[in-house]
Amino acid sequence: MIGPLRSYQDVYVAVCGQQFVTHRAGIKHERECEDCKSGQKPYQDADICGFCGEPGADKMPHPVRWPGEQSAGTELVHTACEQEECGRAHAELTPHQRDEFLKTL
Repeated sequence: MIGPLRSYQDVYVAVCGQQFVTHRAGIKHERECEDCKSGQKPYQDADICGFCGEPGADKMPHPVRWPGEQSAGTELVHTACEQEECGRAHAELTPHQRDEFLKTL
């Protein structure tokens, strides 16, 4: 099971490529899925992070971004890379800009 822990925005991806919103559901799936048990990864070439370009990306990027936050442009990203970009964009906004953006959600 790959994916970050306990955040409302995260999507977990099982070895076979199926996506889950909760870690528990993904773990249960991996115990029962034949593809997960065999270790085959149909998306093996698609796990390149759109931020750093390195393999091993472990989550889908969150669809909502702060103003000025860059999009990865790929289906998967590293959790740390996405958090870094999110933090950078958040830090560049004033408190008023953050509040105004949050009102639009």
